[in-house]
Amino acid sequence: MFVDEQITVHSVAIRKSGREARPRAASVKANIWNVATARTRRAQGAVMSPAEFITLVAGWGASLVLLLFVAAVARYLS
Repeated sequence: MFVDEQITVHSVAIRKSGREARPRAASVKANIWNVATARTRRAQGAVMSPAEFITLVAGWGASLVLLLFVAAVARYLS
C-alpha cells in the first residue's frame, strides 16, 4: 500500500425484523475491494508513451531469447 492511500470504513445500519438497527462495520473483503479499485483507478491514470512501451516489449523479448539460449546451451552441454 502506498503512503498516500487511505482506507475509510463506514458503519452500516442493518434493520432486522423486530429488532433495532445496529451499526455494523464494513467487512474486510469490502476493504480489500476498495484498495483494489483504488489501485485500478491509479493504474488507468498511468500513461505509457509508445517509446516506453516498445522499450518494455523489447526488454522482455530480449530476456526471453536469452533465457531460451541459456536453456539450449545447458541442454547441449549435459
